[in-house]
Amino acid sequence: MECELALGAASRFDLKGAILVYGGGHLTNGAFASWHGVCATKTDAPRLGPATALSTAFLRELSHGLGAMTRP
Repeated sequence: MECELALGAASRFDLKGAILVYGGGHLTNGAFASWHGVCATKTDAPRLGPATALSTAFLRELSHGLGAMTRP
């Protein structure tokens, strides 16, 4: 995968966590999402920690906020 991001100035980003979206299972249209914080040490690569369930209200608000901040 290749990804490009132009911010206009040099910036440093650190991985803080990831939202994972799951689908399928025994429900035809079933899906859920979870937050995984980062477990990092000074010697090993960062890895994702345990899952925390996310509410649909939180995901709705997140998608609304992201939509307002993205350009077509």
